[in-house]
Amino acid sequence: DSLGNKGWANGSGTSAYHTSTGLTSLITGQSNTVSLSTMYTDTDAARYCANMVYPAGGYTDWYLPAREELNLVLYGMHLAGRGNFSTSNWYWSSSEQGPNNGWAKIFTDGSYFNCEKPNNHIVRCVRRYL
Repeated sequence: DSLGNKGWANGSGTSAYHTSTGLTSLITGQSNTVSLSTMYTDTDAARYCANMVYPAGGYTDWYLPAREELNLVLYGMHLAGRGNFSTSNWYWSSSEQGPNNGWAKIFTDGSYFNCEKPNNHIVRCVRRYL
C-alpha cells in the first residue's frame, strides 16, 4: 500500500534480527534510518523510507521516525485530521528495543509496544520541515 506495510527486520541477508544494532535513540530517526538502511539488507521499514522519492521526481530525504518523533506525527498530523492515518494499526519507529524487537506506536491511545522485528506494521515515512 502507499504507506508501506513492512517488517522492521525480516531475518534474511545481513540481518538486524536477533542482533543488537545499537540504534536505540528515541529522537534521531534520520540517523537511525541511514544506519539501518546501509548496514543491514533486511531492514525493510527503514530501507523503504530511505529509498522513497515523493512526489515522483521530488524529495529524497525521507526517513523512518524514531519512537518519540512519532508523537509529532500523532499530535501534529493525525489529531489535526491530516494524513489519512489508521488508528487501529501499529506504526513502526526506527528505534530498536532489543535484539528481537523494535518500538511501534498505535494512534488510538498513543501507546508504544515492543514488537517482534519481522512483524509487518505500517511504515509512515517523514522528512524534516524547516
